[in-house]
Amino acid sequence: MKLDLACGQNRAAGWVGVDVSPDAHPDVIADLRLPWIFPDESIAEARCVHFFEHLTSAERIHFMRELDRVLVPGGTCTFTTPLGFNRMVQDPDHKWPPVVRGTFYYFSREWRDANGLSHYESLHGLRCDLVLVRAEMKYDPTQFPASLSPERLDDLLLMHPDAQTDLVSVVQKPKR
Repeated sequence: MKLDLACGQNRAAGWVGVDVSPDAHPDVIADLRLPWIFPDESIAEARCVHFFEHLTSAERIHFMRELDRVLVPGGTCTFTTPLGFNRMVQDPDHKWPPVVRGTFYYFSREWRDANGLSHYESLHGLRCDLVLVRAEMKYDPTQFPASLSPERLDDLLLMHPDAQTDLVSVVQKPKR
């Protein structure tokens, strides 16, 4: 099963739409800030587009624990979140801190252990193990010449964050 988490009115074709609002006409009406109704290790793939940034820190941790619980080993979730300072803070409902690439490292047990943050499990409830396997900056292509090398483009995007539009991050549940 493929879940479109917090799909709103933009559910992806072929995906099971999950949203809290009946007005979005999802397949499943559910509040993702509460325990999820999906069985353990029942989901192969999920996506979450422009929702994660609306959660508080505690809600993000809950979300990732539930995601870890429902994904099959090797299962993935692709997150799309706003990037660039203006995009991150323009919506008054976006919660602090903004979502950045480094946000997703904290949801990996191996990364927490390697960085001396094992205590986050008991302190913050970070009891999940989802590994960041890809993160890509999206940007407004009209801001830069098309002839730029990928390396030069990355450098320019870091120097001109307002040209950034979205961060697309893929996390994966490790295979056993």
